[in-house]
Parts: sequence; C-alpha cells; structure tokens
Amino acid sequence: MADIYTKEEAEKLVAYYHPLLVGKIIDNSIKAIIFDVIASDAGNGKFTVSAVGRRGGDLFPHSIAKVAVFHQMILPVDILKCRDQ
Repeated sequence: MADIYTKEEAEKLVAYYHPLLVGKIIDNSIKAIIFDVIASDAGNGKFTVSAVGRRGGDLFPHSIAKVAVFHQMILPVDILKCRDQ
C-alpha cells in the first residue's frame, strides 16, 4: 500500500522531490527516466505521491518513498518532520 498524505503534505513533497528527481532513472530494473513527481487524490482528503518514469510510450509510477530510498535521499517522513518544526 502506498503512503498516504494530506494535501498540504503531498504538495510539500512534490515541491521538494520534483527538481531533484526529474531526469534520473526510477530504478535499476525498469530504467525509466523520471519526468514528473505528482500528487494523486486517494479520496477522503488523502493523497499519494509518486515519481513517474517514462520508457518509450510506457509510464511507470513509483511511490516517492521507494524512489527516495533507491536514490539514497532523505525520506518523505523526515522531510515532513523538518518542515513542521
């Protein structure tokens, strides 16, 4: 199951990760190039955040937390903790 965020949290994560991830590969197995980081409405005021890679005509959305781990970046939960202080 994907991590769930409020709209405000999702917007913060998109703003943080988008400039860092666009142009990088999404993971070693797919090798799709990330072209966007998006927040998607999961209903009831909750959102998911995904990095979206493209290879050819195919799109590969991955959880932002998984992509952050792959690229050895600060995790979403830690970004949100820092921004709340």
